[in-house]
This record gives sequence, structure tokens and C-alpha cells, in this order.
Amino acid sequence: TKLLSANVYVCLCVHHYQSHSSKISAQSLSALLFVRNSPNPSTYLSSCVSLSSSSQISDTMIRIKRPKAIVLDIEGTTTSATYYPSAVAPYIRNNIENYLKAHWAEEHVQSIVKDLRIQAAQNQEMPKILDRSQGATLYEIQKSCLNHIEYLFRTNTTTIALLYFQMYVWLDGQMKGVLKTHIFPDVAEMMYKWKFEDHIAIYIYSSARADVQMLMFACTEYGSLLHLIDGHFDSKIGAKTAFDTYNRIAQAIQQPPTNVVFLTDDAKEARSAKTCGFKVLLVKRERKTYSPIEVAQFDVVNSFDKIKFVD
Repeated sequence: TKLLSANVYVCLCVHHYQSHSSKISAQSLSALLFVRNSPNPSTYLSSCVSLSSSSQISDTMIRIKRPKAIVLDIEGTTTSATYYPSAVAPYIRNNIENYLKAHWAEEHVQSIVKDLRIQAAQNQEMPKILDRSQGATLYEIQKSCLNHIEYLFRTNTTTIALLYFQMYVWLDGQMKGVLKTHIFPDVAEMMYKWKFEDHIAIYIYSSARADVQMLMFACTEYGSLLHLIDGHFDSKIGAKTAFDTYNRIAQAIQQPPTNVVFLTDDAKEARSAKTCGFKVLLVKRERKTYSPIEVAQFDVVNSFDKIKFVD
């Protein structure tokens, strides 16, 4: 299909004050899509199979009733928990100055700088950002802006404007081919199978914002996986350890909880989803460990290809 022969990149040209619902689809995101040809689907699948076969996986196959929907956690489940802190965060810190200067005149950067300047003026402790009305040169304005951003990093202060600035730098790294989201080898292969062979809807639920989730899956080691995902949920729908959250997800996707499978590496999230009625599997990746009680409560897999859905 056309979806299989395209690699979709999401350019986040959304004004950073635009509000998002808790469920956001790639189709409804107000964004600019850059499409480029990806490898032949058969090549894509064979590469997934090849990598999957080299993984250290359990011999135990978990058989469960075929669901109508699957909800996936990201960090530690589809993606290494170390990917963002070890790859994305350092890239952003090391390239934010170059990006600021290279794209200074562009509307999205000026909009972000404007909001950073406003928040700096409203907080006495934050370094101020100069402007032309003060007689400052371009060099001085950019330097004051970078000083302000460095302060936010140093004090671990998160703001909407900074978040979107980081996302633009991240996207730039993806467009240059420097950043590609780590995905465990079995994930892309099984998402493809679940979506197109088993006809199961796939959703992502993570504490990361929905637009950040889309940015992650738009450019992975296996190309764009956005066409495999039916929707994204983030903390706007509720806390991941609150069972009511999973009721709201079930309502949003119009499925009874018993028709939904949730895959996560977090036992607390698993208990909440199970209380709601979801079928839950714990995903053991990397050095993750579970207590005997947790192992007794849930089926545990360390690869998606050890899950077999039966009618």
C-alpha cells in the first residue's frame, strides 16, 4: 500500500499555545507532512525478522484472546528507557545554539522567543531576554536568549515555549538523519502484523505529550511507524497509575475494557489497567526485574513476538 512505501515525517508547525485533546491522531494533527520513499515493504519486514531472531527472547508463547485494540507504553516497552536521556537530550543541548541562530528569522522561532521573553519578564529570578527597543544588537539578543534557555536547563524548569523549542531541534536532528528513535527489533514487525494482518487497532499511551510521541514514532530505526498507530494518549487523559484513566481510554476508543490489551513494563500501571478490566502483559526489557508477586499477577514477555492472539 501507499502507507507502506512512504516514510512520514511530522514537521511540528503548530503554534505552541494550541491545545490538544487527550487523543490525537496523526491525521488530525495540524502539521506539515514531509513524505519520502522508504525501503520496499518486503525489505523492511525481512530486516525486522532478521534483527528479531538475534534477540534474547523467552521460549514461552503467551496465548490470549484476540483483542480489538492494543495499548502500548513507550519507555521500556517499545523503546529503550535510555534512548531519550542518552541520545536526544544531549543532541538538543549541543545543538540548540546553532538551531537558534540558523532559524532566528523564522516565524516559529520568533514566536517562541517572544514567549520566553514574556515569561522572563514575569519572573525576577530568570535572566532577561533583550530586544531591539533596548538598543541591543542581534548578537546581544541571541546571547541573552541562550542565557535564559541555559538557566531553564540548569534549574530543570519546564515551560511550554522551551518544550516546543526542544522539539524543533529534535525534529531538525531527525530531518538531518542524525536522530532515529530506538525501537526494540520485535516491535515494528509485530505492530505491522497486528495492524494489517490481525486488524487490531493500536494506540500509544505515555506520560510524554502526544505530539512528542508522534515525533518519536515519525522517525525510527525502521522508518516512520505513524501509519501503524490509531491514536495517542498522554497524561491529559489521566495518571497512568489510576484505574479510572483506563476506563477513559476504553471509552475514547469505544471498546469495552475486556477487548483491550495493555503492554507495559511498569507493574503499577499494569495493576491499574487490570483493575479496570484490561488484559495486561508485563514487558521485560533490558535489565528490568519483577518481584515474585508481580510475576504471579501477570504474564511476562520479553518480546512482542511471544504473544499469540487466538480466536
